[in-house]
Amino acid sequence: MSLDLEERLNEKYSEYVLFKRGGSQYRAVQLLGEIYNCVPKLDKKKQVKWLKCVRKERLDKHSFQEIIAKLERDIREIKRLLSIFDVWIVEEIVFIMTLKIQVDLVIAVFEEVGYEEINISLTNIDKKISQISRGETSKRPFAESIKLIRKNWGMPISNKWLNNSANDNKIN
Repeated sequence: MSLDLEERLNEKYSEYVLFKRGGSQYRAVQLLGEIYNCVPKLDKKKQVKWLKCVRKERLDKHSFQEIIAKLERDIREIKRLLSIFDVWIVEEIVFIMTLKIQVDLVIAVFEEVGYEEINISLTNIDKKISQISRGETSKRPFAESIKLIRKNWGMPISNKWLNNSANDNKIN
């Protein structure tokens, strides 16, 4: 029997609390990002409850700097991988897209709770991913990768790459 969304959010929130208490701030904020991302799928009353949980997130300066450093590390890794491959296989795309979606989730939480110090542009990454999604030899592995990510994520995450077909992922 599959869990309903509210139960899944409760599980994610429990994971979030464990990671936060354990000192894994970056992973904790990623989990909070998954929660935040799913809020629009709830009824209005539940949306208010879960938005409160997200908006109460506060980080001390050290934790914030740690998360930013890990966020920048992941962005550098995505850029590095996007720059070295010409031929793409499913596993590489799954890895890159998983990192990219996690980065998007963290940024979304920071924007929601008002951390204005974030000034990160992912436009060039999105352009390169768009090229891969439409490339003659890469559009098939890209589509397979997106299917795998959707199937295995565990939460009904919405993301421009997960929601659209490869042909719709055009970034100008």
